[in-house]
Amino acid sequence: PPSAAAAAPRSVPADSYGIEIELAPGVSVPPGATLFVFLRTDQQGPPSAAKRIQSPRFPARLSLGPSDTMLGRPLPESGTISVRLDADGSASTRDASDLLHEVEAAVGSSVRIVLGQ
Repeated sequence: PPSAAAAAPRSVPADSYGIEIELAPGVSVPPGATLFVFLRTDQQGPPSAAKRIQSPRFPARLSLGPSDTMLGRPLPESGTISVRLDADGSASTRDASDLLHEVEAAVGSSVRIVLGQ
């Protein structure tokens, strides 16, 4: 059985969003895929924060913090985290095979996302 320490949520700085990303069983990463992570407070306009990871490895643990903000704005207290595993590596195109998951989150907390389930 897993230990209590393994099941405990990851500690996250008070000014950041923690994100743990796993792949569902049987899901593989296409060669050249890119992982895009966005934080939005609404679906209009640019994201509040973003991160792009070329050739990601899973499980992945990352955070969105002050250094990831767009346009120099402070991170919002809460928002929607969108994670997309993109086959062609372009943030502006979407394909039916791209894996996408969104979850509501609050600053200073960690979320767990499983892509492909």
